Amino acid sequence: MEMAMEPREPPRKISEVIPALEGHEVDFCFCHGKLWCQIDGMMLAKPDEIKELARGVYSFRELIQLFEKMRAGERGTL
Repeated sequence: MEMAMEPREPPRKISEVIPALEGHEVDFCFCHGKLWCQIDGMMLAKPDEIKELARGVYSFRELIQLFEKMRAGERGTL
């Protein structure tokens, strides 16, 4: 199944205000009617996960692990 994504420009660069995303390209997009953050054009994160990343609840490496679990079907559906 192909994912239809529509990139959206954030009001300001999220990677400038969240140190863990420094050096990464972050875009907003809609996929299956839900808002997602697309990081480096290769992975998706829920906006709540980005908030948790900003608060230091988990690291960028842990965000990657969440994405990998989602891809494996362990974190719900898109």
